[in-house]
Amino acid sequence: MASDFFIGPAVVVDDKIEDPDSGMASVLAQIDERSMPIVKKTGLPRESEIDHWRGFSLIVLDWELRPIASEIAGLSVPAGLSEENAAEVADFVEKLLTRLYCPIFILTNQSVDAVKDELATRLDAVEEQLEARVLVMGKAEVAEHLFEELAKWIESHPAVYVMELWERGYQDARGMMFRNFELTSGQWPSVLWATSKADGVNESFELAETITRNIVHRFRPLEFEDAVLRIDDDEGRMDDLSMPTLRLVVHRGAVVPSESLYRDVIMPGDFFAAGDPEDRLARILINLTPACDLVPRGGKTLDDIRMFLVEGQLLSDDEFDSERKIEKLLESRPELELVWVLREDARPYRIRFKSWSVGQWGDYKEARIGRLLDPWITQLLQRFALHFQRQGLPRLSEHFYGANRPP
Repeated sequence: MASDFFIGPAVVVDDKIEDPDSGMASVLAQIDERSMPIVKKTGLPRESEIDHWRGFSLIVLDWELRPIASEIAGLSVPAGLSEENAAEVADFVEKLLTRLYCPIFILTNQSVDAVKDELATRLDAVEEQLEARVLVMGKAEVAEHLFEELAKWIESHPAVYVMELWERGYQDARGMMFRNFELTSGQWPSVLWATSKADGVNESFELAETITRNIVHRFRPLEFEDAVLRIDDDEGRMDDLSMPTLRLVVHRGAVVPSESLYRDVIMPGDFFAAGDPEDRLARILINLTPACDLVPRGGKTLDDIRMFLVEGQLLSDDEFDSERKIEKLLESRPELELVWVLREDARPYRIRFKSWSVGQWGDYKEARIGRLLDPWITQLLQRFALHFQRQGLPRLSEHFYGANRPP
Protein backbone atom coordinates (compact mmCIF):
# COMPACT_ATOMS: atom_id res chain seq x y z
CA MET A 1 0.00 0.00 0.00
CA ALA A 2 1.26 3.47 -0.86
CA SER A 3 1.08 4.68 2.74
CA ASP A 4 3.73 2.08 3.61
CA PHE A 5 6.25 3.95 1.43
CA PHE A 6 6.81 6.61 4.07
CA ILE A 7 9.66 4.91 5.89
CA GLY A 8 12.20 7.32 7.34
CA PRO A 9 12.19 10.73 9.01
CA ALA A 10 9.74 13.51 8.22
CA VAL A 11 10.26 17.26 8.18
CA VAL A 12 7.38 19.60 9.03
CA VAL A 13 7.62 23.36 8.55
CA ASP A 14 5.03 25.45 10.41
CA ASP A 15 5.37 28.72 12.30
CA LYS A 16 2.92 27.40 14.96
CA ILE A 17 4.36 23.94 15.18
CA GLU A 18 4.47 23.98 18.99
CA ASP A 19 0.89 25.27 19.35
CA PRO A 20 -1.34 22.32 20.39
CA ASP A 21 -4.37 24.13 18.98
CA SER A 22 -2.90 24.67 15.51
CA GLY A 23 -4.11 22.76 12.50
CA MET A 24 -0.74 21.03 12.28
CA ALA A 25 -1.00 19.37 15.69
CA SER A 26 -3.07 16.44 14.39
CA VAL A 27 -0.65 15.98 11.49
CA LEU A 28 2.28 15.71 13.88
CA ALA A 29 0.34 13.23 16.01
CA GLN A 30 -0.35 10.98 13.01
CA ILE A 31 3.29 11.03 11.97
CA ASP A 32 4.36 10.27 15.54
CA GLU A 33 1.93 7.32 15.70
CA ARG A 34 3.90 5.72 12.88
CA SER A 35 7.10 6.09 14.97
CA MET A 36 8.63 8.34 12.32
CA PRO A 37 11.29 10.77 13.62
CA ILE A 38 10.13 14.35 13.03
CA VAL A 39 12.31 17.38 12.33
CA LYS A 40 10.29 20.45 13.30
CA LYS A 41 11.00 23.87 11.86
CA THR A 42 9.15 27.11 12.54
CA GLY A 43 10.32 28.79 9.34
CA LEU A 44 11.78 28.11 5.94
CA PRO A 45 15.37 26.85 6.17
CA ARG A 46 18.39 28.37 4.52
CA GLU A 47 18.96 27.29 0.94
CA SER A 48 22.15 25.50 1.99
CA GLU A 49 20.05 23.06 4.00
CA ILE A 50 18.15 21.70 1.00
CA ASP A 51 20.77 19.11 0.07
CA HIS A 52 20.41 17.67 3.57
CA TRP A 53 16.71 17.04 2.97
CA ARG A 54 17.40 14.13 0.61
CA GLY A 55 16.83 11.57 3.36
CA PHE A 56 13.36 12.74 4.37
CA SER A 57 10.54 10.40 3.39
CA LEU A 58 7.91 13.06 4.03
CA ILE A 59 8.15 16.84 3.48
CA VAL A 60 5.22 18.86 4.81
CA LEU A 61 5.00 22.65 4.47
CA ASP A 62 2.47 25.02 5.98
CA TRP A 63 1.43 27.58 3.35
CA GLU A 64 0.74 30.29 5.94
CA LEU A 65 4.22 30.93 7.30
CA ARG A 66 3.61 34.46 8.52
CA PRO A 67 6.00 35.80 11.16
CA ILE A 68 4.40 35.20 14.54
CA ALA A 69 5.14 38.74 15.66
CA SER A 70 2.98 40.15 12.87
CA GLU A 71 -0.20 38.42 14.01
CA ILE A 72 -2.67 40.27 16.19
CA ALA A 73 -5.63 38.36 17.55
CA GLY A 74 -8.83 39.11 15.70
CA LEU A 75 -7.20 41.04 12.84
CA SER A 76 -6.63 39.87 9.29
CA VAL A 77 -3.11 39.64 7.99
CA PRO A 78 -2.09 42.66 5.87
CA ALA A 79 -2.05 42.03 2.12
CA GLY A 80 1.65 42.86 1.95
CA LEU A 81 2.50 40.13 4.43
CA SER A 82 0.38 37.56 2.57
CA GLU A 83 2.11 38.51 -0.68
CA GLU A 84 5.52 38.19 0.92
CA ASN A 85 4.61 34.84 2.46
CA ALA A 86 3.37 33.43 -0.86
CA ALA A 87 6.51 34.59 -2.66
CA GLU A 88 8.84 33.04 -0.06
CA VAL A 89 7.06 29.68 0.14
CA ALA A 90 6.74 29.42 -3.65
CA ASP A 91 10.43 30.24 -4.07
CA PHE A 92 11.36 27.52 -1.58
CA VAL A 93 9.11 24.97 -3.30
CA GLU A 94 10.79 25.79 -6.61
CA LYS A 95 14.20 25.15 -5.08
CA LEU A 96 12.99 21.78 -3.76
CA LEU A 97 11.65 20.85 -7.19
CA THR A 98 14.95 21.80 -8.80
CA ARG A 99 17.37 20.29 -6.29
CA LEU A 100 15.48 17.18 -5.16
CA TYR A 101 13.16 14.66 -6.73
CA CYS A 102 10.53 14.07 -4.10
CA PRO A 103 6.83 14.73 -3.48
CA ILE A 104 6.05 17.93 -1.56
CA PHE A 105 2.90 18.24 0.57
CA ILE A 106 1.53 21.71 1.31
CA LEU A 107 -1.17 22.19 3.94
CA THR A 108 -3.30 25.30 4.12
CA ASN A 109 -6.32 26.90 5.78
CA GLN A 110 -6.93 28.90 2.62
CA SER A 111 -8.66 27.80 -0.56
CA VAL A 112 -6.72 24.90 -2.08
CA ASP A 113 -7.41 26.15 -5.60
CA ALA A 114 -6.15 29.63 -4.65
CA VAL A 115 -2.86 28.20 -3.39
CA LYS A 116 -2.47 26.11 -6.56
CA ASP A 117 -3.03 29.23 -8.66
CA GLU A 118 -0.41 31.11 -6.62
CA LEU A 119 2.14 28.35 -7.20
CA ALA A 120 1.38 28.08 -10.91
CA THR A 121 1.78 31.85 -11.30
CA ARG A 122 4.98 32.18 -9.32
CA LEU A 123 6.91 29.02 -10.16
CA ASP A 124 9.05 28.55 -13.23
CA ALA A 125 7.70 25.05 -13.72
CA VAL A 126 5.27 23.48 -16.14
CA GLU A 127 1.81 22.61 -14.84
CA GLU A 128 2.42 18.88 -15.35
CA GLN A 129 5.49 19.01 -13.10
CA LEU A 130 3.55 20.75 -10.35
CA GLU A 131 0.71 18.25 -10.57
CA ALA A 132 3.17 15.34 -10.44
CA ARG A 133 5.27 16.57 -7.54
CA VAL A 134 3.20 18.95 -5.36
CA LEU A 135 0.04 18.09 -3.44
CA VAL A 136 -1.92 20.92 -1.83
CA MET A 137 -4.47 19.90 0.81
CA GLY A 138 -6.65 21.67 3.35
CA LYS A 139 -5.67 21.06 6.95
CA ALA A 140 -9.20 19.96 7.71
CA GLU A 141 -8.90 17.22 5.03
CA VAL A 142 -6.00 15.53 6.78
CA ALA A 143 -6.96 16.15 10.39
CA GLU A 144 -7.52 12.42 10.95
CA HIS A 145 -6.55 10.66 7.72
CA LEU A 146 -3.24 12.13 6.55
CA PHE A 147 -1.63 8.95 5.28
CA GLU A 148 -4.81 7.70 3.64
CA GLU A 149 -5.00 10.94 1.63
CA LEU A 150 -1.31 10.73 0.73
CA ALA A 151 -1.76 7.11 -0.35
CA LYS A 152 -4.60 8.07 -2.72
CA TRP A 153 -2.49 10.82 -4.24
CA ILE A 154 0.59 8.62 -4.74
CA GLU A 155 -1.48 5.86 -6.31
CA SER A 156 -2.79 8.37 -8.86
CA HIS A 157 0.74 9.58 -9.73
CA PRO A 158 2.69 6.68 -11.29
CA ALA A 159 6.09 8.43 -11.36
CA VAL A 160 6.08 9.11 -7.60
CA TYR A 161 4.70 5.63 -6.90
CA VAL A 162 7.45 3.94 -8.95
CA MET A 163 10.16 6.16 -7.44
CA GLU A 164 9.10 5.34 -3.87
CA LEU A 165 8.91 1.59 -4.52
CA TRP A 166 12.19 1.59 -6.44
CA GLU A 167 13.86 3.57 -3.64
CA ARG A 168 12.91 0.93 -1.10
CA GLY A 169 14.31 -1.84 -3.30
CA TYR A 170 17.46 0.21 -3.94
CA GLN A 171 18.11 0.80 -0.25
CA ASP A 172 17.81 -2.95 0.48
CA ALA A 173 20.06 -3.91 -2.46
CA ARG A 174 22.65 -1.25 -1.62
CA GLY A 175 22.93 -2.44 1.99
CA MET A 176 23.25 -6.06 0.86
CA MET A 177 25.93 -5.20 -1.69
CA PHE A 178 28.11 -3.23 0.73
CA ARG A 179 27.78 -5.89 3.42
CA ASN A 180 28.81 -8.59 0.94
CA PHE A 181 31.87 -6.67 -0.23
CA GLU A 182 32.84 -5.76 3.32
CA LEU A 183 33.29 -9.47 4.04
CA THR A 184 36.10 -9.57 1.47
CA SER A 185 38.17 -6.68 2.79
CA GLY A 186 37.62 -3.32 4.41
CA GLN A 187 39.82 -1.92 1.64
CA TRP A 188 37.78 -3.31 -1.26
CA PRO A 189 37.20 0.12 -2.89
CA SER A 190 40.96 0.74 -2.89
CA VAL A 191 41.56 -2.68 -4.48
CA LEU A 192 39.16 -1.87 -7.33
CA TRP A 193 40.65 1.63 -7.65
CA ALA A 194 44.17 0.24 -8.00
CA THR A 195 42.99 -2.32 -10.56
CA SER A 196 41.40 0.40 -12.68
CA LYS A 197 44.48 2.59 -12.40
CA ALA A 198 46.68 -0.29 -13.60
CA ASP A 199 44.29 -0.81 -16.51
CA GLY A 200 44.59 2.85 -17.51
CA VAL A 201 40.85 3.60 -17.31
CA ASN A 202 38.82 6.24 -15.48
CA GLU A 203 38.95 4.99 -11.87
CA SER A 204 35.84 6.87 -10.74
CA PHE A 205 33.72 5.52 -13.58
CA GLU A 206 34.89 1.93 -13.11
CA LEU A 207 34.30 1.99 -9.34
CA ALA A 208 30.83 3.49 -9.78
CA GLU A 209 30.06 1.01 -12.57
CA THR A 210 31.08 -1.97 -10.43
CA ILE A 211 28.95 -0.77 -7.51
CA THR A 212 25.94 -0.04 -9.74
CA ARG A 213 26.18 -3.39 -11.53
CA ASN A 214 26.33 -5.30 -8.26
CA ILE A 215 23.45 -3.36 -6.73
CA VAL A 216 21.23 -3.94 -9.77
CA HIS A 217 21.79 -7.71 -9.62
CA ARG A 218 20.97 -7.76 -5.90
CA PHE A 219 17.58 -6.13 -6.38
CA ARG A 220 14.83 -8.33 -5.08
CA PRO A 221 11.98 -8.58 -7.61
CA LEU A 222 9.93 -5.39 -7.47
CA GLU A 223 6.18 -5.91 -7.67
CA PHE A 224 4.43 -2.87 -9.10
CA GLU A 225 0.65 -2.63 -8.88
CA ASP A 226 -1.11 -2.99 -12.20
CA ALA A 227 -4.00 -0.88 -10.92
CA VAL A 228 -1.63 2.07 -10.38
CA LEU A 229 0.35 1.86 -13.64
CA ARG A 230 -2.22 0.56 -16.12
CA ILE A 231 -3.39 3.01 -18.75
CA ASP A 232 -7.09 2.24 -19.05
CA ASP A 233 -8.80 3.24 -22.29
CA ASP A 234 -12.18 3.22 -20.55
CA GLU A 235 -10.99 6.01 -18.28
CA GLY A 236 -9.59 8.00 -21.17
CA ARG A 237 -6.04 7.95 -19.82
CA MET A 238 -4.65 6.55 -23.07
CA ASP A 239 -5.89 9.66 -24.85
CA ASP A 240 -3.54 11.71 -22.68
CA LEU A 241 -0.55 9.70 -23.91
CA SER A 242 0.05 11.45 -27.23
CA MET A 243 2.35 10.03 -29.89
CA PRO A 244 5.07 12.68 -29.25
CA THR A 245 4.94 11.83 -25.53
CA LEU A 246 5.25 8.11 -26.22
CA ARG A 247 8.20 8.67 -28.53
CA LEU A 248 9.92 10.99 -26.08
CA VAL A 249 9.55 8.53 -23.18
CA VAL A 250 11.01 5.67 -25.25
CA HIS A 251 13.86 7.90 -26.45
CA ARG A 252 14.78 8.92 -22.89
CA GLY A 253 14.95 5.24 -21.92
CA ALA A 254 17.21 4.38 -24.84
CA VAL A 255 19.67 7.30 -25.03
CA VAL A 256 21.77 9.10 -22.42
CA PRO A 257 22.59 12.65 -23.61
CA SER A 258 26.23 13.64 -23.89
CA GLU A 259 26.03 16.22 -21.08
CA SER A 260 25.20 13.39 -18.62
CA LEU A 261 28.21 11.25 -19.59
CA TYR A 262 31.79 11.21 -18.33
CA ARG A 263 33.80 13.28 -20.80
CA ASP A 264 36.75 10.89 -20.57
CA VAL A 265 34.87 7.58 -20.84
CA ILE A 266 34.17 6.05 -24.26
CA MET A 267 31.70 3.18 -24.66
CA PRO A 268 30.04 1.19 -27.43
CA GLY A 269 26.92 3.08 -28.45
CA ASP A 270 28.43 6.56 -28.35
CA PHE A 271 27.16 8.34 -31.44
CA PHE A 272 28.36 11.51 -33.10
CA ALA A 273 26.99 14.19 -35.42
CA ALA A 274 28.66 13.90 -38.82
CA GLY A 275 26.36 15.78 -41.20
CA ASP A 276 26.78 19.10 -42.97
CA PRO A 277 26.84 22.22 -40.80
CA GLU A 278 23.31 23.08 -41.93
CA ASP A 279 21.93 19.71 -40.76
CA ARG A 280 24.43 18.10 -38.39
CA LEU A 281 22.10 15.25 -37.47
CA ALA A 282 21.20 14.14 -40.99
CA ARG A 283 24.17 11.78 -40.77
CA ILE A 284 25.64 10.20 -37.65
CA LEU A 285 28.42 7.79 -36.75
CA ILE A 286 27.95 5.11 -34.08
CA ASN A 287 30.83 3.56 -32.15
CA LEU A 288 30.70 -0.27 -32.30
CA THR A 289 34.09 -0.98 -30.71
CA PRO A 290 34.29 -3.47 -27.78
CA ALA A 291 34.59 -1.64 -24.45
CA CYS A 292 37.91 -3.28 -23.62
CA ASP A 293 39.47 -1.68 -26.71
CA LEU A 294 38.35 1.80 -25.69
CA VAL A 295 40.94 2.40 -22.97
CA PRO A 296 44.38 3.95 -23.55
CA ARG A 297 47.27 1.52 -23.23
CA GLY A 298 50.88 1.37 -24.33
CA GLY A 299 51.58 5.06 -23.79
CA LYS A 300 48.57 6.23 -25.82
CA THR A 301 46.32 9.05 -24.70
CA LEU A 302 42.54 9.00 -24.67
CA ASP A 303 42.47 11.08 -27.85
CA ASP A 304 44.44 8.34 -29.62
CA ILE A 305 41.76 5.69 -29.05
CA ARG A 306 40.60 4.21 -32.36
CA MET A 307 36.91 3.49 -32.84
CA PHE A 308 35.05 1.39 -35.38
CA LEU A 309 32.31 3.71 -36.62
CA VAL A 310 29.27 2.77 -38.69
CA GLU A 311 27.26 5.32 -40.56
CA GLY A 312 23.62 6.17 -39.95
CA GLN A 313 21.58 8.29 -42.37
CA LEU A 314 18.26 9.89 -41.51
CA LEU A 315 15.40 8.53 -43.57
CA SER A 316 13.24 10.96 -45.49
CA ASP A 317 9.51 11.22 -44.77
CA ASP A 318 8.45 9.26 -47.85
CA GLU A 319 10.83 6.39 -47.03
CA PHE A 320 9.10 5.34 -43.83
CA ASP A 321 5.51 6.55 -44.14
CA SER A 322 4.17 2.99 -44.15
CA GLU A 323 5.02 -0.34 -42.56
CA ARG A 324 5.15 -2.02 -45.97
CA LYS A 325 7.82 0.37 -47.21
CA ILE A 326 9.94 -0.40 -44.17
CA GLU A 327 9.56 -4.16 -44.69
CA LYS A 328 10.55 -3.83 -48.35
CA LEU A 329 13.57 -1.74 -47.47
CA LEU A 330 14.89 -4.27 -44.95
CA GLU A 331 14.10 -7.28 -47.15
CA SER A 332 16.01 -5.84 -50.09
CA ARG A 333 19.01 -4.68 -48.05
CA PRO A 334 19.91 -7.29 -45.37
CA GLU A 335 23.04 -5.33 -44.50
CA LEU A 336 20.85 -2.49 -43.15
CA GLU A 337 19.33 -1.89 -39.73
CA LEU A 338 16.86 0.81 -38.76
CA VAL A 339 17.12 2.47 -35.35
CA TRP A 340 14.07 4.48 -34.29
CA VAL A 341 15.00 5.60 -30.78
CA LEU A 342 17.97 7.90 -31.41
CA ARG A 343 15.79 11.00 -31.86
CA GLU A 344 12.97 12.49 -29.82
CA ASP A 345 10.72 12.56 -32.90
CA ALA A 346 11.43 8.84 -33.61
CA ARG A 347 12.55 9.45 -37.18
CA PRO A 348 14.71 6.40 -37.92
CA TYR A 349 18.31 6.22 -39.01
CA ARG A 350 19.39 3.74 -41.67
CA ILE A 351 22.51 2.02 -40.31
CA ARG A 352 24.88 0.83 -43.04
CA PHE A 353 27.14 -1.93 -41.69
CA LYS A 354 29.21 -1.91 -44.88
CA SER A 355 29.90 1.80 -44.49
CA TRP A 356 32.25 1.55 -41.57
CA SER A 357 35.35 3.54 -40.86
CA VAL A 358 38.00 4.00 -38.20
CA GLY A 359 38.25 7.27 -36.31
CA GLN A 360 40.05 8.62 -33.27
CA TRP A 361 38.23 9.85 -30.18
CA GLY A 362 40.10 13.14 -30.26
CA ASP A 363 38.57 13.96 -33.65
CA TYR A 364 34.99 13.21 -32.63
CA LYS A 365 34.65 13.87 -28.89
CA GLU A 366 33.18 17.37 -29.29
CA ALA A 367 30.55 16.02 -31.69
CA ARG A 368 29.19 13.33 -29.37
CA ILE A 369 25.40 13.52 -29.14
CA GLY A 370 24.81 10.74 -26.62
CA ARG A 371 25.04 7.02 -25.92
CA LEU A 372 22.67 4.34 -27.15
CA LEU A 373 21.89 1.82 -24.39
CA ASP A 374 20.93 -1.85 -24.24
CA PRO A 375 19.18 -3.65 -25.81
CA TRP A 376 19.46 -1.45 -28.90
CA ILE A 377 23.26 -1.20 -28.89
CA THR A 378 23.59 -4.96 -28.35
CA GLN A 379 21.49 -5.55 -31.46
CA LEU A 380 23.84 -3.37 -33.50
CA LEU A 381 26.94 -4.98 -32.00
CA GLN A 382 25.64 -8.44 -32.86
CA ARG A 383 24.91 -7.38 -36.44
CA PHE A 384 28.42 -5.99 -36.62
CA ALA A 385 29.80 -9.23 -35.16
CA LEU A 386 32.87 -9.25 -37.42
CA HIS A 387 34.33 -6.61 -35.11
CA PHE A 388 32.71 -7.80 -31.90
CA GLN A 389 33.97 -11.31 -31.21
CA ARG A 390 34.36 -11.08 -27.46
CA GLN A 391 33.24 -9.35 -24.30
CA GLY A 392 36.09 -7.41 -22.76
CA LEU A 393 37.00 -7.97 -19.11
CA PRO A 394 38.86 -5.67 -16.70
CA ARG A 395 42.52 -6.44 -16.17
CA LEU A 396 43.23 -8.30 -12.93
CA SER A 397 46.02 -7.09 -10.68
CA GLU A 398 49.28 -9.03 -10.90
CA HIS A 399 48.86 -9.78 -7.18
CA PHE A 400 45.76 -11.78 -8.08
CA TYR A 401 48.03 -14.46 -9.51
CA GLY A 402 50.15 -14.81 -6.35
CA ALA A 403 51.73 -17.91 -4.86
CA ASN A 404 48.79 -18.48 -2.50
CA ARG A 405 46.32 -19.28 -5.26
CA PRO A 406 44.49 -22.60 -4.83
CA PRO A 407 45.78 -25.67 -6.70
